[in-house]
Amino acid sequence: MKFSLLITLLVAVICICPSFGQINRPTLLGNPAFEQAVIKNLRFPAAAQRLGKSIRVYVSFTLSDKGSYQEVAVVNLGPIDKSLKQEIDRLWHILPNQYPKYAGDYVIPIAFMLGEGGPERLKPISNQDDKLTKQGTYTLLKELSVTGWIECERRTLSN
Repeated sequence: MKFSLLITLLVAVICICPSFGQINRPTLLGNPAFEQAVIKNLRFPAAAQRLGKSIRVYVSFTLSDKGSYQEVAVVNLGPIDKSLKQEIDRLWHILPNQYPKYAGDYVIPIAFMLGEGGPERLKPISNQDDKLTKQGTYTLLKELSVTGWIECERRTLSN
């Protein structure tokens, strides 16, 4: 009898308080305005496009309790082209501040995709097996991508 009463109380507590023991903090995961700002302002550098491959870059940053970006760094284990690092630095200086409620540590994967002749012809990511160097606690955001296109000039032969 006591055991069934205990189980009933436990089930009632779980149903009434499903987040018991959890911290329900808002994160940038639920903020589409952040994703849109990144996608709108991010560019695939021409120097990196000339390498002829798609690449994934992991960017670590801290969002302060005032909503500003701090400690922005590329945290790929493997080497990354200098022009991609410069683009990440440029981007984070022009992104709008976020609401302080989103304060925390984040990592966002950004795929720089190289296309040839149409959306169905994207080069595969060359560093697919690359890992993060970031240790500790952070929120991993959804991967965003930017596509660069190899443009070919059509020439006609003149007689």
